[in-house]
Amino acid sequence: MRNQIKILSILVLIILGCSTNKKIVRDETSNKSSKFSENTLAKIYYRSLKGSYEYMFSDQSDKIQIENEYYGEYYAGLKGLILYSNLRGAITNYLKEEQGKNDLILSNNFYDLKTFEYFADEIPIFLSGEKKFNSNGIWRNGRQDFQHYNPEIIVWAAKNLIPSPETKIGDISAKKVYNIVFSKFIRMMVESYSYLQNNEYEKECNAYRNNFGLKSFDGLEYLNNKYSGILPAYDKSENFTAMTSSMAIGFWLRRKIDNSNEELWNGLTKIMIAYDNEWFTKNINQKLNNKNN
Repeated sequence: MRNQIKILSILVLIILGCSTNKKIVRDETSNKSSKFSENTLAKIYYRSLKGSYEYMFSDQSDKIQIENEYYGEYYAGLKGLILYSNLRGAITNYLKEEQGKNDLILSNNFYDLKTFEYFADEIPIFLSGEKKFNSNGIWRNGRQDFQHYNPEIIVWAAKNLIPSPETKIGDISAKKVYNIVFSKFIRMMVESYSYLQNNEYEKECNAYRNNFGLKSFDGLEYLNNKYSGILPAYDKSENFTAMTSSMAIGFWLRRKIDNSNEELWNGLTKIMIAYDNEWFTKNINQKLNNKNN
């Protein structure tokens, strides 16, 4: 089913929930509470990038280099970061090399999530019970459905997986990796949520939910027809793997339905304050604050 744009996050993993209290959020950007050292996070992200599916990245002139591989602007979605990067291999290396779990038997199934759950203190990724990404859609009680994210895993990721901007991924700072590779994608996720917050989020969510269960429902077609052109700055790519802003809006509609949107927004806010605070304050925070006042 084409409308399943499943998502979780690296500088998504890195992607997660909602607060308008700036002081609290600023205090939370410190990584001192993470169970992982900056060196460990650097190794995980270095190995995750190395060997990633090349067509998730643009061929622009401004790139970063990891050994003999080059990475331009990131085009794909959060599922791409989980499945089509080398994140699974990076986590497996961490568990075996740094944790000494050499006898650990992990599944090699491409869609299996147990490796990630083991890494995340065995917190379930989906409240709906699945242990694998489902690429063919989900049916429950004769109706289409989607995998419902567990807010607890999102809180865990936001606490433990955001490195300091100064942390070196190889010999490149995490801030430079963000600026060149991930900033447009992260900003798209931020702006799509801000759009819904300012345009009757609940009403849009109910309309999506009411259509979703219909057998004839095509999620991508629905989202494209309703939201295409709303955030045109993020839809200029001709790369066939690209995630569009209408897909991002659909992601946030599903997250409100499964009640993980606030945790995701809080995590995104932490990233933005640490990595992109000037843009975030100018383009997002002021709008949301004005709406709330």
